[in-house]
Amino acid sequence: MLLASSVMSGLLRSTDGGATWQAVQEGCDILAILAAPSGPGDRRAWAATAEGQVLLSTDLGATWAPLSSDAEGERALLLAASPHLAEDNTLLLGTTTEVGWRKQPTIHIWRSTDGGRTWKKVLDQPTSATWLDAVLPPAPGRKPYDAAYFAAGTQCLRPLSGGRDVWVGSQVSPEGPNILSLATDGDPNRGGALFAATSSGIFHSHDGGRTWQQFGGEVKGGSYVGVSVGPAENGRRALYALELGGTLWKLPLN
Repeated sequence: MLLASSVMSGLLRSTDGGATWQAVQEGCDILAILAAPSGPGDRRAWAATAEGQVLLSTDLGATWAPLSSDAEGERALLLAASPHLAEDNTLLLGTTTEVGWRKQPTIHIWRSTDGGRTWKKVLDQPTSATWLDAVLPPAPGRKPYDAAYFAAGTQCLRPLSGGRDVWVGSQVSPEGPNILSLATDGDPNRGGALFAATSSGIFHSHDGGRTWQQFGGEVKGGSYVGVSVGPAENGRRALYALELGGTLWKLPLN
């Protein structure tokens, strides 16, 4: 099953690998989709609209029903699920407010602990950025889940150790490049690595986002719009970085 958003046709669904598509939710501008976050056997999917409405499907996207959202009227940027969704039933929704008279543009993070039926705002981040990315490393025992890292504008927002619903922003370098994407290799607070794709190269942190260094190897400069960690040859792992313009870099990790 594949789901895709379309400005003209709303939400589209394919059950044949993308050969054909069916419009399953028309009349709305879908900006974020979260499908089967618990893996095989999970028939749930969520979608968020340009008006901040959240939709739920329990049949792999065939039919949809609206859920209430305190974010209605805001523009959705992101939907993400806790890595412990089966235990804590927690979702995160990122939205942005429209720029208006005497209003500072702000990104909001909302959290639901009941599968999207109710929401609580947990973070306000003033920024003119119109994008948001997040990584959600494991944090067993923390209920509600509050261990996500966010990228918005020039800031990487890291969860404050020992705090609840407190995030601290930092830049990856004094020049303050925009951070477009985040990825983790292991738990960033327990010896794992945190990676950031920026407008000035790839950066990495080994202390949970407190300090950053530019990633070595072939990738040093340039503008990068995506980064992820995945499998490589011989059971090893690699960093995959997408450069503006379409070049995909593969960098082995030790």
